[in-house]
Amino acid sequence: MMGAPQQQMQPVNHLILPKVNLSELDALIGDDRNDFVGNNIYEPILKTYGEALAPRITGMLLDEENINFKSLLSDNNYFSTKV
Repeated sequence: MMGAPQQQMQPVNHLILPKVNLSELDALIGDDRNDFVGNNIYEPILKTYGEALAPRITGMLLDEENINFKSLLSDNNYFSTKV
């Protein structure tokens, strides 16, 4: 049982956010804002978790009520924890 948490944590360490201009995020609202965030987080999630899980994980992050999009796009630890 001890091996299971390590297996779950290992992929998270490989999640690396792309550089994002956060001022663009400030100018967006609604679906445009979600699209911007989703487009920027999808690729690292895809590389780590594959085509089967990336859309679901990305969608769940975008639907989460108490998520901070700025932190999600700029803080690798926050991003990894949320994923």
